[in-house]
Amino acid sequence: MPDIGIRTWKLYYAAKAGNWVLANFEMNEIRGLMMRGAFTRPNYEADLKSYVDETWTKVKDAVGKKDWNEFDKVFQDAITMANEYHDTSNHAYIQWKLPDQPPPDLDLTPRE
Repeated sequence: MPDIGIRTWKLYYAAKAGNWVLANFEMNEIRGLMMRGAFTRPNYEADLKSYVDETWTKVKDAVGKKDWNEFDKVFQDAITMANEYHDTSNHAYIQWKLPDQPPPDLDLTPRE
């Protein structure tokens, strides 16, 4: 799950920079990690699949449209939903928050 947090951080700032190719890559990697988690953690399978189908699909659609305003809204909603999921799954001690700065290990400038 830590990989999901790191990739989510990169996804957000890639989209903010208009690097939709990188945002799409990170979004797909996150989806893959969540689906792998659904397989390796069968107790959470239904919740993870539901989150991917109902919430993450909206993020995917916004990335596909390259629409920053829509992306920002659905991204914030997705984080709220993820943290609510942590609350209801007895993991209330996990509350993800977006770092205030972009990740320092990537140049987020679009290269397309």
